[in-house]
Amino acid sequence: MDLSANPFDKEKKAREKSKRTRALVLGLFILALLIFGGIYFCLKTELGSLKTVFAPAKPEKEATPLSPAPVDEVHPALRSKDRNPRLSANWLPYFFREKLVYCDSNYRVHVKTKISESDVAAAGRFSDGMARILLKSKDKIQGNEYIDESGKIVIAPDANREYAGPFSEGLACILDAHSHKVGFIDKKGKQAIPFLFYVTETASGVGVQKPQQLENCIFAEGLAPVYNGKANAADLTPCCGFIDHRGKFVIPPNFIEAFPFVEKRAQVCVRDNSQRRRRWGFIDSKGKMQVKATYMEVQSYSQGLAAVLDYLGKWGYIDLNGNYVIPAKFYDALPFSEGFAAVAITKDDKPQWGYIRKNGEWLADAQFERAESFFNGEARASNGYDEKSKKSKVEFRITKRGKIEKYADGLLPFDVSNLQILDDDNLEPSSAN
Repeated sequence: MDLSANPFDKEKKAREKSKRTRALVLGLFILALLIFGGIYFCLKTELGSLKTVFAPAKPEKEATPLSPAPVDEVHPALRSKDRNPRLSANWLPYFFREKLVYCDSNYRVHVKTKISESDVAAAGRFSDGMARILLKSKDKIQGNEYIDESGKIVIAPDANREYAGPFSEGLACILDAHSHKVGFIDKKGKQAIPFLFYVTETASGVGVQKPQQLENCIFAEGLAPVYNGKANAADLTPCCGFIDHRGKFVIPPNFIEAFPFVEKRAQVCVRDNSQRRRRWGFIDSKGKMQVKATYMEVQSYSQGLAAVLDYLGKWGYIDLNGNYVIPAKFYDALPFSEGFAAVAITKDDKPQWGYIRKNGEWLADAQFERAESFFNGEARASNGYDEKSKKSKVEFRITKRGKIEKYADGLLPFDVSNLQILDDDNLEPSSAN
């Protein structure tokens, strides 16, 4: 008998061998799981990519257009000299998602309102921190409401106001619907200057519509032109002067007509006693004539120059002292803006517009039927204007370098995700929601 062979040792060795076998099998099983799991994951990812590639493309989200709103023009005294896009005077009205908004030249939205596109007849530019909105007729009542730079309505429409003008120096001209006289309100809508003044019956010798005169009844350099009587075309009665914020005449009503101050000059109309005709010149804020009234027509100063019409029927440009800088040789002319002015000459008995520099040299030759002043670095001109549709067949964009490009008018294709809304707190652009 072999006593060295202990049965307990044999049993122990058998258990250890079985344990090692089980561990090996388990390890191989886990390894197999990892390998097959990795293969499955790779195949699933690859199949997913192929599914994405061959899947039918989803239709792109329809762009929400940003369309220009009908905007009324403002007197040069209300325009901002600084083109800083943060200044509200440089914002223009648009419709976005059927609501009225105000954007800068980069189409960033600064003001959002709750005013519906269907309610707006015309949207005024901001002046003195306020913008007036002309509402469409509702229940036979049509009127202006005012919003501030937050887009909130601060002065509601009033049926007693036949007309409401733009704000300047804290006041806005109001025409009373009952007395048909002119006064002024403050930014809270309260009466600041009583209804004491008149709307003239004539202007430049012809009938005048009330809004045309009242648009110029604004404060500039502390003074506003008003009438203390109704002008008479027969005897050219002087009845226009300038009042202060209290409604008191500072410059007596010795003029037939007058316009607000721009660049420390105001255009005024007086009677030429020798020929009993109207003649235009410029005064300073003390009422002293700085440019003798010898012109048939004049325009407000802009960038140190004013367009004037001489007795031969030609337009030219004078400086603040009345000296010609650009000779009178044009059929028509617009004020200078951003260093350039639109002027017209006659070709084949038809006016053709182009653009000149301040030294009188041409930036773009006269070749357009219509032309607008430069704004935000460019000007627009057009040919083939149709009176029925009130549209031009071809529109152009003119740059400050004289480059002429065809301009595609209409809706601006801005997607909601791309249109920038400026945060009211820090004025940093962020995506629209």
